[in-house]
Amino acid sequence: LYIVVFIVLSFILTFEHINISGDSFYDTLKHSLFTIASVLTTTGFATIDYNSWSHLAIATIFLAMLFGANAGSTAGGIKIIRHIIIFKTLFSEFKRTLHPNNIISVFVDGNKQNEKILDSTFGFLTLFLITVGIITIYVYAKGYDAMSAISAALATVGNIGPGFSLVGPACNYSFFSDIDKIVLSFAMLIGRLEFYTVLLLLSRSFWHKF
Repeated sequence: LYIVVFIVLSFILTFEHINISGDSFYDTLKHSLFTIASVLTTTGFATIDYNSWSHLAIATIFLAMLFGANAGSTAGGIKIIRHIIIFKTLFSEFKRTLHPNNIISVFVDGNKQNEKILDSTFGFLTLFLITVGIITIYVYAKGYDAMSAISAALATVGNIGPGFSLVGPACNYSFFSDIDKIVLSFAMLIGRLEFYTVLLLLSRSFWHKF
């Protein structure tokens, strides 16, 4: 699935950009493949300023930012396996609605997923979206445009690196104030430690054990 997502998004980006630019197919394909690979793996590198590409191209890159890497990877993002579990769980809920008397379970690679894993996955997604939302509101409230705010939030929480607009691949985060950088750094820390670890450290009951 990860390879399919990579290929599909890369070719969407390639054919969209080649239609509106004078670049050769080779150059467009090269930059598109590298851009999607960099965003999916949260590597943070860029070979071109895709900030100036079309709306569909930017939307494609933005979509890649939501996928993240594979399970077990040190990369950031939501991770592909969580998307699989979420969509399979939602599909199973639709089937339960149609067949309320049936026992329907979620399987991944032939292995039944218990309720603890499903709850943890949806909990992670909820915390991810809440954190991105809070950081977006914070950056936007400081006077920056909406695209800079939401992409900076998603790029830091997902540990992706570059975003769009003021934090695009040809720019950096140096213009933010010291307080803003601390907030964004904390967002990176939360995303890197995948939320539960940080929230556990902020829990009073955790420290009562010591």
